[in-house]
Amino acid sequence: MARRLEREKIKRVIDALREKSMQWNELKQLTYQENDINKTIPDKTLERILKDYLSFWGLVEKVKDEEGIWRWSWFEHIRTYHSKSKHVYELSLYHSKKLVPAMKILLSTKGGLWGLSEENKKYVKFCRFVEEHLKTGYSPTYGKLTKYRDLIHMLDEKEKAFEKRLKKRILMELEDGNIRLHLSTRFRVPNDSIASNVARILAQEILGLIVGETGSSLSLLIDRLISHMPILVECMSDFDRASSQVFITKFLEDSKKEIEELRKGWGKTLDIYRELAGELELLRMRINMRQPLQGKCRICPQVSIKE
Repeated sequence: MARRLEREKIKRVIDALREKSMQWNELKQLTYQENDINKTIPDKTLERILKDYLSFWGLVEKVKDEEGIWRWSWFEHIRTYHSKSKHVYELSLYHSKKLVPAMKILLSTKGGLWGLSEENKKYVKFCRFVEEHLKTGYSPTYGKLTKYRDLIHMLDEKEKAFEKRLKKRILMELEDGNIRLHLSTRFRVPNDSIASNVARILAQEILGLIVGETGSSLSLLIDRLISHMPILVECMSDFDRASSQVFITKFLEDSKKEIEELRKGWGKTLDIYRELAGELELLRMRINMRQPLQGKCRICPQVSIKE
């Protein structure tokens, strides 16, 4: 029984390290099942597994990452080349160069900040392999990428809610007679269709201004939005200009909490984006200087690099 549990603990550590490099504190959080109860691996047992078993067998190694943090890494994720492994080195370098175009568009996929050109769309399928290299060979960068994607998703949901609330307010104000349609529009298009279209256009304009002013305070941002009133009123071209201006001013005033959340969210997202863009550019430069990527992906050359 004891040996079986020992094997389960070793397997749990192996499975975790084959996924990504991990610090000691992360490994301490791993759990295994004993009598249908999840338990953590005791420190002394974990140390014995790493040093007396896995390190002794050459399966793991303690290495320092890009940020100077020591991590335990699976042998396949550690790219160390010797004079007698020139063929392996050239294969890995060729493979790394093939992933460079995907690295350039990695931040533009899955809801990134900017769209993709037709030329770059053919490289999207390779982005998952770049992510696998980041996960297994560059844990800090992969962590930032995950956080960036989570923030993008959160902001996307908040922006949808913002547009939905804007549409609801337009319909309510329209029904109450506080904003007025032009006669040419009044009997031609259903109110719901008009509200949906106007809310979409107006929300895009407001949200675009918020992204451009993430470094401003909330009061300055509101002032900047008010100063763009002629542009915002133009988004409501189906409505009377005077009533549109009053509506927009009131809506912005009532939406300060949502605007502040979006401002802060985009500020954090842009900060992480700049860090990631710099780190990915550094990796591309290293590849151009003939340094293959660390880590491993499912299309890596199937050769042994641990000697």
